[in-house]
Amino acid sequence: MEKFILYITTSGEMSGGLLNHIEAIPYIDSIDIYDFTGEELKNYDVFLIGTDVDQRMLLEKKNYLDEFLSRKKTIVFCGALAYPFLDEIGQFVKMNYIDFSDYEINPAIKHPIWEGVEPKDMMYRKGVAGFYSRGYNPPPQNAKIINATCPFVTTPQQIVKKMSKENYSILIFGDADHPEVKGVQSYGEDQNDVHIILEPSDLDGLVFKNSKIATVAQTTKKKEKYLEIVNALILKNKEVRVFNTICDATFENQDAARELSKEVDVMIVIGGKNSSNTKQLHSICIENCSDSYLIENETELNYLWFIDKNLCGITAGASTPDWIIQQVVDKIKSFN
Repeated sequence: MEKFILYITTSGEMSGGLLNHIEAIPYIDSIDIYDFTGEELKNYDVFLIGTDVDQRMLLEKKNYLDEFLSRKKTIVFCGALAYPFLDEIGQFVKMNYIDFSDYEINPAIKHPIWEGVEPKDMMYRKGVAGFYSRGYNPPPQNAKIINATCPFVTTPQQIVKKMSKENYSILIFGDADHPEVKGVQSYGEDQNDVHIILEPSDLDGLVFKNSKIATVAQTTKKKEKYLEIVNALILKNKEVRVFNTICDATFENQDAARELSKEVDVMIVIGGKNSSNTKQLHSICIENCSDSYLIENETELNYLWFIDKNLCGITAGASTPDWIIQQVVDKIKSFN
């Protein structure tokens, strides 16, 4: 298959699971920013720029980017612009700025390994907007802005906003470090009265400012655990508003995975290893099938998992592409 997308990234980012995904896509080539000359763009229709790219290097190749766009080609940029390598995008506006000097690298001891090496050149994510500061780029005039946020994610945000204004204390069932939960939490009027828990036992010692409590859940959490928390909450409080914000698709996928894992000898869960969704699926499967494995793509399969096994079950996270699932299926079939 002819490759028509060029993906560019920075050394270090490519070592993770993302590289495996990119290399597995038949129509995408990848290149490191420090190997990029600009001439490569002549062979592609889409230029995909990773979040961690050193934008100073892109600025040096701006003439190639301009020529690429003049041919009605497409650039997809993931992140915020710190350097003006794309015209018409507003200058980066900093928020909560953290001084770069706080992150400088300095040798602790003298050693020959440092000879000829500038410590500043060892900084990871040099020239990346948003890593050492937070902010945004004003969109171009007449830009079409598309909000691609899943409605199941925006729903708990609006619930928390509304209930908080009506003087309800807020309880969120979810992972406090998860971006979705952080987003939901930010909609509370009084941040000191927005509480995040993972277990019913976490309710012990919580002090709500109001006699009325509203509760929502992270969209990918187990409904059984949410019910345990809600039951414990109702026993101790007079007024509790419960909102079921767990995604329907997540419900169905979890139920299907639970039933399938009861019938098979080995279970494969496909999806990001940092995804709450797929980690939840894996935990459900392993309850019924001890030989359950979480993988990101077919390269992580081990044929030893299937020795003396008669039946294999496969499930995947909601955002796992069909082509990755098919590659896993094909690889498993090849073991027989």
